[in-house]
Amino acid sequence: MPRMIVWIIPGFFVLELYVLVMVASHVGVLATMGLLLLSCAAGMLLLRVYGLSMSMKMRQDLMQGVLPENPLINGLCLTAAAFLFMFPGFVSDFIAVLLLLPAVRRWLLALLLSRMGDGRGGATVHTQTGYMDEQGRMVWRDSSDESWREPGPQDPQSKGSVIIDCDAKDVTKQDKKE
Repeated sequence: MPRMIVWIIPGFFVLELYVLVMVASHVGVLATMGLLLLSCAAGMLLLRVYGLSMSMKMRQDLMQGVLPENPLINGLCLTAAAFLFMFPGFVSDFIAVLLLLPAVRRWLLALLLSRMGDGRGGATVHTQTGYMDEQGRMVWRDSSDESWREPGPQDPQSKGSVIIDCDAKDVTKQDKKE
């Protein structure tokens, strides 16, 4: 694989240069420069518009206890497409357009998940939220369902799983008296 990269990267640059020269000879140098500037502006706009929205979607999924695999791969593909648009050349623009297609992103997600083990990623993220009710009993909310319930045999404590316990503390700025 490292030997392939040694040939792929320079080959990509040679192909970009070849296509750039061919386009310039057909449509003219000024038109080619205009197209390159237009694709660079499209990349900057794409990065600005979708970058923030994808990170917000991932954060929202994580707060709900859901592994954000779809927003993650979409965010990576859109970010890569934006940078490829900003890279001068038409081959990189073609690859960027492919990354914008939802079918290509779904295919990449399926490929990534199939390479990670059992077809679903090989690892499971499982979160639980709990609180004490009025009678002093622990009530759980699992990431796999939306209902609150009392602990049962399906809970991690009964299966011998590792539990990471975290106590929340409100840390707000308070006025210091001096």
